[in-house]
Amino acid sequence: MMVFGKNKTLYRKKKWLNSTSTAYIYADITTDTYTNSKHKVTKYHYGTLKMGDCYRIVSFDIELETVNERKATIKKLDIIIDEVLALRNKIVDIHNEK
Repeated sequence: MMVFGKNKTLYRKKKWLNSTSTAYIYADITTDTYTNSKHKVTKYHYGTLKMGDCYRIVSFDIELETVNERKATIKKLDIIIDEVLALRNKIVDIHNEK
């Protein structure tokens, strides 16, 4: 039986992507700590990554409980980062065309 719970935000940030729209990116990581009647402490780590504008929101759960979940989350984030950077580089190339 869980008798005590505590929630701690380890990271939380929301950034607006420009000053004239509702587009944003939001990220958080939270730890919930529970102590049962036998004083056993259990911690749960989880997070969220959201990107949105006035028409749609894309949300990713960040799984952090096991080593495999953390590895899979890092791989997911690496793929997103790689694709966003590739898109950015292509836009820079188009912008710099003569």
